[in-house]
Amino acid sequence: MQQPAASATQTADSATDILVCAIWFGLMAGILEGVADLTVRHMQALDLVWITSAAYAVLFAVLAVEFILILKLRPGSPALAGAVFFFSFCITLLTLRLFLVPSIRQALPWLVSLAIAWVVVWAFSRYRTAFLRVQRRSLLSIACGLFVFAAAVLAGDSYRESRGLAALRAAAPGAPNVLVIIVDTLRADHLSAYGYPRPTSPNIAQLAARGVLFENAIAPSAWTLPSHASMVTGRYPHDHGADTFSKSMDGRYATVAEAFQARGYRTGAFSANLAWFSRSSGLDRGFLHFEDYRQSASSAASRTYLGERLVAACYVLSLCGGLPGRLTAEEINAHALRWLDSDKRPFLVFLNYMDTHEPYLPPSPYREAFTLGSRKRILQGFQPELAPEQLQGEIGAYDGAIAAVDARVGQLLRELATRGLDRNTLVILTSDHGEGFDEHGLLGHLNSLYRELLHVPLIFSWPGRLPEGVRIAAPVSTASLPATLASMVAEHWDTQFPGPSLASLWEGGARSGPDPLSELAQMDGSPKDINFRGSLDSVFTSEWHYIRGPGARRELYSVLQDSREDHNLADTAQGQEVCRRLDHEMLIARRPAGAANDGSGSPTSP
Repeated sequence: MQQPAASATQTADSATDILVCAIWFGLMAGILEGVADLTVRHMQALDLVWITSAAYAVLFAVLAVEFILILKLRPGSPALAGAVFFFSFCITLLTLRLFLVPSIRQALPWLVSLAIAWVVVWAFSRYRTAFLRVQRRSLLSIACGLFVFAAAVLAGDSYRESRGLAALRAAAPGAPNVLVIIVDTLRADHLSAYGYPRPTSPNIAQLAARGVLFENAIAPSAWTLPSHASMVTGRYPHDHGADTFSKSMDGRYATVAEAFQARGYRTGAFSANLAWFSRSSGLDRGFLHFEDYRQSASSAASRTYLGERLVAACYVLSLCGGLPGRLTAEEINAHALRWLDSDKRPFLVFLNYMDTHEPYLPPSPYREAFTLGSRKRILQGFQPELAPEQLQGEIGAYDGAIAAVDARVGQLLRELATRGLDRNTLVILTSDHGEGFDEHGLLGHLNSLYRELLHVPLIFSWPGRLPEGVRIAAPVSTASLPATLASMVAEHWDTQFPGPSLASLWEGGARSGPDPLSELAQMDGSPKDINFRGSLDSVFTSEWHYIRGPGARRELYSVLQDSREDHNLADTAQGQEVCRRLDHEMLIARRPAGAANDGSGSPTSP
């Protein structure tokens, strides 16, 4: 492939060819990932096609600089052929990852990608002129097509929002505003209001003192997508089906946002969880305004397959201090308040804060609020062995992140008061799941259904309309949120959500309905994960927490005597009887919608 020395003009042309080649391959990679998002990964956002294409075009153009420098330093070198090989390898490996989803531990996709890249370079060396002509002629057409597509998607979203706002019926007189704050990955027992000894959350404690706190709120799952889907539909994961990485929430069940919109509410959501509480996961249904990964260029780029992995690698290798593309609670508040100020009609707003999700990166002064000790950079799915001081460092950083979020919650509530919105706004604060800190030899979440992953905060506050300082011990599910909001805002709804409403509990009534369930699908994570070999489900009662795993795996813990869940009682005589009873209860709770009952309590086919 050795060529004679090139002239300055030829060098410039070759540098241009390298850049065109890089951008062309980048656009192709983005289009392929967009297609995979819509087909293999079942995402529901068309804008992923143009976002990934733009991101990869920029990324590949940056990488092309290396080959251009080689050409400048060594005129006549086969830099263009090297660029063709490299980008062919990248796009082939990306395609195999997206469509075949092989394990990263396997060498086959790397070998196949190398082989295909060599074939492409061989073809390029034989048909160089035709190859470059095709790239040059098609690049402008592809770029223009993607630009028109992006403009159409953005214009369509804007039109749908403005048309939806114009079509809103008048809300009922005195209709309250509803603000739902979801602090992603926040376990309840690290909050001051739940007895945590560190002063992590004075503002949330004040919110609880002005309202109702549920001491045993249980998340429907141990990760974001299924829990959020349950909180907007009132359905458990086995029902709504959004429970794995390759699934999103479909349109089978009405959402709380759709129901509120039908009653004249402006509906908006502002999410820092760009992957799972997003339009691409189908969770935007019913929200007239939904902000997620399109809030900044960095957040959009980090949403891509390669972008996500580059961000993670840069963080783990200490090449950057933060996590590029992640929106802070302060940014989420600013975006939400700007939207609230644009209209005076009643609103339903969901906020998702990601600050307490790993990696835990509290800003100063919260970074120094608690003793951090020695830390080791970790990310979900990367679970190193931590020395005791490193584990304490992670816990300290997590608590600092909670303190930072707590300050932003206080700021948001003060902003509402400044606008006079606090007097008629129902505020709910909760989380989608908790976090593990080696209680059962596991870090993070998405790996089990132990209490540390399911016990989340649930606080309702509505000045003058709800009792103050009430604490409710009965176990409840956050999947009851839609039914509860509906019962509090109006007596009659066109949309009926599965119960029970939690309002009766602070009104002095007894809890109705089944005990809260939690479910976790099988995942191809670490072999240490409890759900690595099969799915899990659990039921949480006032006395017991029962977990079923693959095969004959059964775990039973006393809620009152073993809050850390260290002593499995499933094999004791009493435990076996309790397990049989709870197996039956779970069978009844999981029966298909519309199933009849034969009178014995067992579900029968309709």
